[in-house]
Parts: sequence; C-alpha cells; structure tokens
Amino acid sequence: MLLRQLAPALGLQSADLLALAGIPIPDELAPLDATAGQLIPQLVDHAVFLPSEGRGELLRYVRSQPGPTWLN
Repeated sequence: MLLRQLAPALGLQSADLLALAGIPIPDELAPLDATAGQLIPQLVDHAVFLPSEGRGELLRYVRSQPGPTWLN
C-alpha cells in the first residue's frame, strides 16, 4: 500500500499514517498489547523517583524502541 511506503518519508509510523487517513490498521501493524497504555501513568509515577542516571537509562531505552518518531 502506498501510504505504508510514504510514512517513513513523512517521519511517521505506518500505523499512525493509516489512522490519520481513516484506514483500518492491519493486524500486523496493531500494538501487541492493547492494554499496555493503561500502565503508562504507573510507570511515570515510578520513573519520577529514579535517580538522574536511572531516568537517563529509561529514556535511552524508550528511545531505542520502535514507536512514534517524535520520541527520538
């Protein structure tokens, strides 16, 4: 599909561009765990108490993961 090929040129993930276009996201592009986002507030609550080095390590790990390009 052309939109999937266009996404990287626009700095977007394919699934994000499909969603913006109102096109259903194929299963292979869907998140593996739809409930994982619910854990983000708890993760942030724990992360704020990490020492500076720990927060830096967490940030490097998050940036190394596939996801929206605005994280990088």
